[in-house]
Amino acid sequence: MNQDISDLLQRALKDDRAALARLLSIMENNSVLAAEIELSLLPSMGKSFVVGITGPPGAGKSSLINALIPIAAKDFDRTAVIAVDPSSTFSQGALLGDRVRMNSYNHSEKLFVRSMGSRGNLGGLARSTVSAVSLFDSCNWPLIIIETLGIGQIELEIAEVADITVVVLNPGWGDTFQANKAGITESGDIYVINKSDRPGVHKTRIELEESLALIPHRSRVPQIVETIANTDTGIVGLWHTIAESLDSKNTDLKQIRELRQQQLFHRLVSFKIEQALGVATKSSLWKNIVSQNIENPEDARDLLDNLLLDISTRLRNY
Repeated sequence: MNQDISDLLQRALKDDRAALARLLSIMENNSVLAAEIELSLLPSMGKSFVVGITGPPGAGKSSLINALIPIAAKDFDRTAVIAVDPSSTFSQGALLGDRVRMNSYNHSEKLFVRSMGSRGNLGGLARSTVSAVSLFDSCNWPLIIIETLGIGQIELEIAEVADITVVVLNPGWGDTFQANKAGITESGDIYVINKSDRPGVHKTRIELEESLALIPHRSRVPQIVETIANTDTGIVGLWHTIAESLDSKNTDLKQIRELRQQQLFHRLVSFKIEQALGVATKSSLWKNIVSQNIENPEDARDLLDNLLLDISTRLRNY
């Protein structure tokens, strides 16, 4: 890691917001440097609570987070929000900008809101979301809230990143999102029926309860909360439900956080292998090897098996 990055990291660890913002930009735009930074962060990770907010477009995820921020501040002295937005085709930057939507709190030293462009990723998270979580965690931000993209597809990636996953739906969800029921109801710890002043809320609750009851192997049935984010209705109750869920998972949090570190390391190893392979495949030697083996499927299979065997042997001997 070069000296400039190292200096930025030291400043960020000492609560320098400008350095933190600069590092987030570097990690978003340079995957090689992001991997180097994350490797250095591994020992200092594992202190933050991570809450994921997911759900279909228009469900009111940003409004819910905006309403939750002042209530969460009573339990956590600082909150970081990572909001994944659609990307500009030209600049690759975030188009909607949740910093605008959460502008009323954005000047508080207790809040850091970061919009990240999805850059074509279809899992609801930007590729650099996990990197940002690692950085905020290491810089001692005790609460990290992630808002997923809301692309209308089943966004299961967030459940691998967050300690608690909150799924936001609206009345009529059962009709509009019929095809996604299984994935949505398997991914959440808490379900929010937002805009609950609209017709059909009772029917939606019944359908959601029935869907959740059909899922096997859950230690407890997730709670369902009704809210109207624009009027703050039900927001205090929602936060208490989130806080209680975090408390109930306290015994599991060490295991969850160790798993998060393992996943990060796995991702970094995968990145390094992919990076090395990318360099190798550009060489003339590689092109000769491929040209000699590609015509015969058996030879190609042997080549792949030998490459994987070499990696596996090295890992076993490590």
